[in-house]
Amino acid sequence: MKTNIISTIVSILLLSLTVQAQTSKLVLEESKVTAIGTSNTHDWEGDVKKMTGDAKITVENANVTAIESLNLTMEVSSMESGKSSLDGNMHKTMYAKKHPNITYKLTSATVDSEGNVTAQGNLTINGNTKAITLKPTTTVSNGKVTFKGTTTFNMSDYGVEPPSLMFGAIKVVDEVKIEMKVTFI
Repeated sequence: MKTNIISTIVSILLLSLTVQAQTSKLVLEESKVTAIGTSNTHDWEGDVKKMTGDAKITVENANVTAIESLNLTMEVSSMESGKSSLDGNMHKTMYAKKHPNITYKLTSATVDSEGNVTAQGNLTINGNTKAITLKPTTTVSNGKVTFKGTTTFNMSDYGVEPPSLMFGAIKVVDEVKIEMKVTFI
């Protein structure tokens, strides 16, 4: 009888540990968001160095089963390419002084039985907000949840005019690809 009670208590405790719905914070050191583009003369990219975020994620048996909320704030002036002149042009083009942050706010998410995520959210750049759909992969390891994915959009959709430099000799292409890996704990 005593063994059955202990077994029941242990089973209940283990079951309660398999489902976690918690608010998690972004792990900056394990996260990376990169904007990748091209011009008529060379490719370019800029890594976001400062960002914050939080998410409410349900994990069951080491798999993401639901995402209730997810918010990211990325500092425009922290974007770095490794070339100071390019960084300055990038910050100026994106109106970093007037609109210092790029934000993403999840509006809804579905996770199918195979763990595939479809996330709808609002991306705000330069004060302009557009709905986007992301289909990131997910990994759960050591209490951390990582989302990886890519998306593309046109800068002009967000009121950002693709720059041309050196009296029009260098023209940046409107389309930008975003590669992201964001980790929450």
